[in-house]
Amino acid sequence: MYDMSYKKPLRILIVEDQPAFQELVTLILAADPRFKLVHTASNGEQALEAFASASPDLVLIDFLMPGMDGIETARQMRNSNPRVLIIMVTAHTEEVVARLAAEAGIEAVIPKAQFSLARLQQQVWQRDGRRSDNGCRLNFYDDVRMKQAGDS
Repeated sequence: MYDMSYKKPLRILIVEDQPAFQELVTLILAADPRFKLVHTASNGEQALEAFASASPDLVLIDFLMPGMDGIETARQMRNSNPRVLIIMVTAHTEEVVARLAAEAGIEAVIPKAQFSLARLQQQVWQRDGRRSDNGCRLNFYDDVRMKQAGDS
């Protein structure tokens, strides 16, 4: 259903303090060969270290974590690399969280209860033009995009 002629997978950093959810996201990502998990972190400080060493294309980050929260962590990542795609995956769906996320340079917020491979793919692929220099060809066919847009 989608174009598999990409050159290399999208490198992903997961930043999540709940081990069970971190493992769930890891299993979900494994279902799509266009995603490659390069590192995990359970707090903001670990995330910044992993971000510097792993150079991910995509960061999936939680809002509330021990120490530095996801908003400040994302802001620092964005300042370090303006081209990285950052998506917040959080149980906190209040409008204020979405506003703070946008102000920090986070491109999308996915509620944890609604996290799925299809939802993640939808958010990534509609933003894929910014990352054309990483060698990926990540375009779903138009009919798949329209179908997934109806899932929101």
